[in-house]
Amino acid sequence: MRAVFTELAERKNALFTFLLLLLLPGYVMLTGCTYVKNWIRVEKLRSEVKNNPSLELIRELVPEGCYQLVGHLNSNRKIQEPLLVVAISRKSGRPEIVAERILRAGVVVYTALIPEGSYELFVFADLDDNGFFDKSEVIGHTKQGAPVRISADRSSDGHLVEGPPITLDFKKTRVIRISHPT
Repeated sequence: MRAVFTELAERKNALFTFLLLLLLPGYVMLTGCTYVKNWIRVEKLRSEVKNNPSLELIRELVPEGCYQLVGHLNSNRKIQEPLLVVAISRKSGRPEIVAERILRAGVVVYTALIPEGSYELFVFADLDDNGFFDKSEVIGHTKQGAPVRISADRSSDGHLVEGPPITLDFKKTRVIRISHPT
C-alpha cells in the first residue's frame, strides 16, 4: 500500500514540475514583455523631450518629480454638470496645457499632478450640454496676473501643494484662447 502512495506522490510531483516548466516561460515572457514595452515608452518620451521640452512631456516622463496640486471650487449653486480643470504654463513664452482633469458633477475639489513652475488654472463647464468643453464656457479661473506657484517650498510634505480656491460663476462666462502644442 505504501508503494502505491509513493508512486502517486511521484506522479503528482512530476505533473507539477511539468506544468511549472510549461507555464513559467510564458509567464516570464509576458512580464518581460511589459518591461520592454515600458522601457520603449520611456525612451520615446525622452527623445520627444529632447526635441520638444514641454512640461506635459516632463510630467509623463518623471511623475515622481511632480507635485499634487489640490484646491477647492466655490459655487453658489449645486454643480450639476461635469467640469474640466486645465493648468496652463507660459514658461516657454506661449501657453502650454500641462494638465487637465475632468471632474464629475457635484465634485468641489480639483487636483492636478504637475511639475514645478507657475500656472494659470481655468475651469470649464459644458453649459450647452453638447458633450464638449467649449472655449466660451470658462466659469472660473485663478486671478489674472497671479499664477499658482508650484515648488518645494510651497509643499509641506514634498508632494502636496495647496491651490487657491476658485470661484465658479455659471452665468458670467469668459472666452479664452489656448494653443496646445501637438
